[in-house]
Amino acid sequence: MDTYEENLLRLNQKIRDLMSQIDSMETKNQKLQQENRVLVEDVANFRVQYAIAEEGRLQCKSVLEKEMVRNREQYESQQLLKKRYNDLIKEYVAQNQKLRVYEAKDNCKQEQQPRKKVSVEIIGKPSEIGNPNALEENVAALESRCASLKKELHKAYAVIEDLEFELESIDHLEDTNQRLEKQIRQLKVELMQRCRCVSPPTPTSANSLSSPLHSGSIYTFESIETARHSSDQDESKEYEMVSTEKTNEVNNQTKFTLEGEDLGAFYSNTAAFS
Repeated sequence: MDTYEENLLRLNQKIRDLMSQIDSMETKNQKLQQENRVLVEDVANFRVQYAIAEEGRLQCKSVLEKEMVRNREQYESQQLLKKRYNDLIKEYVAQNQKLRVYEAKDNCKQEQQPRKKVSVEIIGKPSEIGNPNALEENVAALESRCASLKKELHKAYAVIEDLEFELESIDHLEDTNQRLEKQIRQLKVELMQRCRCVSPPTPTSANSLSSPLHSGSIYTFESIETARHSSDQDESKEYEMVSTEKTNEVNNQTKFTLEGEDLGAFYSNTAAFS
């Protein structure tokens, strides 16, 4: 009986040990199941975030392609503006040279024949000597001619002022061109930074999946579109300013051409008077 009781006690002890082990294994199993559920949820959330990031990357790629096309168009328009700017400078130099040549010719004619012109205008014909009516007519003709010469002189001064204004507008166009180039470079840098911000994260291990789910920030495509629209509005304002300046430039050029014709008429009249 003693051996039987000892065996029975030993078996009971083993049964209690096994039951305690079963309880501990069940608690561990419950913890593992709970961790497994958390990991499954984290994996599902990570897949959703990765899909959103991939969609944003594709949209950013399409936006980048559009920006590259627009940048190419802006570069072509900038080259056209540079060409137009160089043509205006050449035209300005040519008109300035013509103006100096005309002024030199006019000065030479005035220096060569001042006394002869005055004597002819004052004396007139020999038959008119002693005739007061003829003298009054000559004085009136001289006064009208002086008035016309004053008008032509004012026109010449206006042409000179327009040339100075044209030079100032050319300097302003050059400053605007430099500012647009600087803004294009800034937009390129900003676009590259935004594309880097929306790049998808790389998974490292299964244990670190739950850490970025609640604290990580995702850049959506709407924020990128909002920033791009604001930059588009700024660039459209700059483009409208450049277009207005270009229109004023064409108007000034037309005015300069017309007044150049008036200047030619002035010099032809001066040559006729001399």
